[in-house]
Amino acid sequence: MKEPAKYPLWGIMQHQGRSGRWLARVTGFSASYVSLIATGRRPAPDDFRRSAALALGLPEDTLFGTEETPLPHTITEAGDGGEERQ
Repeated sequence: MKEPAKYPLWGIMQHQGRSGRWLARVTGFSASYVSLIATGRRPAPDDFRRSAALALGLPEDTLFGTEETPLPHTITEAGDGGEERQ
């Protein structure tokens, strides 16, 4: 089942074979909190954006787009451990 992802981050991670659980582990956020952000139930706060950018070595704008020009991406499957991956 495909769902639209709110941020380009999830499509980039999917392309790299990374999961939400991986992102939680390397950023120090809980897997459930990352899942809430991934599914759009919570916005990505600045500290999460900075941590994700550092973890992936990419600029925040690349991972999260901008308010004016968000980039569309989709998810297609669950990540390791059963959490949704975007």
